[in-house]
Amino acid sequence: MSKLKARDNNPLEVALFDVESRSIVSDENDPLSSIKVEICVLNGEFGSDGSENWSKDEFKSKILRQRENKGQLLKGDTVIALKNGVGFIHNEFTDNSFWIRTGRFRLGAMVAKSNMNDALIIREGISKPFRVKDYRSKLNKKKDPTLSDEIWHFKHISKKGKIFELLSEDGIHTVGDFLKELETDPLSLEEVLRKKTLLG
Repeated sequence: MSKLKARDNNPLEVALFDVESRSIVSDENDPLSSIKVEICVLNGEFGSDGSENWSKDEFKSKILRQRENKGQLLKGDTVIALKNGVGFIHNEFTDNSFWIRTGRFRLGAMVAKSNMNDALIIREGISKPFRVKDYRSKLNKKKDPTLSDEIWHFKHISKKGKIFELLSEDGIHTVGDFLKELETDPLSLEEVLRKKTLLG
């Protein structure tokens, strides 16, 4: 339920890119610069092989729908009109991404409606995969945890995750414990974290 933003905290952009000129289709006299684009949610594993040779049907088959008894995955208008080849995404997720196997979503963009010549190919766009956490997970994380805070306040440690369990078993319960271990016995700490890698 938070607005989708880029890492620089600005709205996410989607743009129509001409591979021949290697530039955004920004000429306002070009009807392509103002086409409508539909934003959708994809399974995070889609496109993981690095190939962009999917068909339109393959792309559509990876679009995720909401879970049973849940609202539409993306809140807000999912169809946006480009202006000078660029559009801005202002949607919000209504569900986390942990219920699918990869635990990640991708955003997808495809032409919503076009009266262009069928010979013109407009490839769908996809974002990099990312996780969507629920509000409680986000709320409980601190930007600057104190020494007395439990270790799950660190950005990449979840409260019930394997790293949390392994560190707790090793007597590391707080941020202070972690930093002390890092200072006095970094090899031991590295060994604990290596176990997480081995155990998955």
